[in-house]
Amino acid sequence: MSRLFFTLTITLGLALGACQKNANETDPTVIDETARSDRIEIAKVDGTTLYQADVERMAAERGLITADERLPQSDPSFQTLLDELIDQRLLAEAAIRRGLDKTPENKRRLAAARERILSNVLVEEHLKKTVNDRTIHRMYDQQSELVDRGDEIRARHILLSDEASAQAVVTALSEGQGFAELARSVSTDEGTREKGGDLGWFSRDMLSRDFTRVVFSTPVGERTEPFETSQGWHIAEVQNRRAPPQQSLEELRPNIVKFMTFDAIQSLLEDLRNESEIETFYALTPEGEVKLPEQVDEVKEGETITEDQDG
Repeated sequence: MSRLFFTLTITLGLALGACQKNANETDPTVIDETARSDRIEIAKVDGTTLYQADVERMAAERGLITADERLPQSDPSFQTLLDELIDQRLLAEAAIRRGLDKTPENKRRLAAARERILSNVLVEEHLKKTVNDRTIHRMYDQQSELVDRGDEIRARHILLSDEASAQAVVTALSEGQGFAELARSVSTDEGTREKGGDLGWFSRDMLSRDFTRVVFSTPVGERTEPFETSQGWHIAEVQNRRAPPQQSLEELRPNIVKFMTFDAIQSLLEDLRNESEIETFYALTPEGEVKLPEQVDEVKEGETITEDQDG
């Protein structure tokens, strides 16, 4: 199933401008300052407080620090970020004084911003439980057990267009000419000829089966007889053999995290969709055009629009 998953961009800064001075108001966009885990006050704007945590959150969103790092006040970017937060608070409070948060359109926009923030918070909490050091280690161990590509071989080869040319190379090798020298002068494999025919390390699944079948049956230090594949005629020399080196957890961690994050979000969304009643009020015509119902009642304020799962 193909579905576009929302980007995990935390937009918590949108909520800062909605802080009200009147503690009796219950608007959902008001910041509850008593719930802050970091209460280091860093500035006041018309009586409302900005905290060091606000600056650090913005720094994390900009990629200046990680989510669990602190930003020292001596850091050159600290004052710049604080100035941005002050400007944001001034603009937001001016908007509130002018009643811009009370218009129907802006109420919808504030509700949409709140919804985005809450969805991101849920995803963050879900990922803390599903993508962490313990689960990453477990995934690494499981994949290490499953992946068995067999031994790797290091070999070099000379590729020729016909059997007669290959036999001529065999004769030249028996007369003492160097393998690498012959590869550079007569091999038709443009990718390896300048390297003396060196193919580097490879496993059975990395090259064509008709080639690896012959090479992997040849002992280390010996050459094959001329043999044909779809690329032409080969003479190969096996130089070494080893068990494949296992990639470390730290080497694989970025890919593991990427896979587990996508999988965790996909599973979360599928569970939520399966648990919910969803309707959509449009359909596509065979020509790919959107066909709307003739009459759609206006959505009442505060009502939730839903999607039809079969839509």
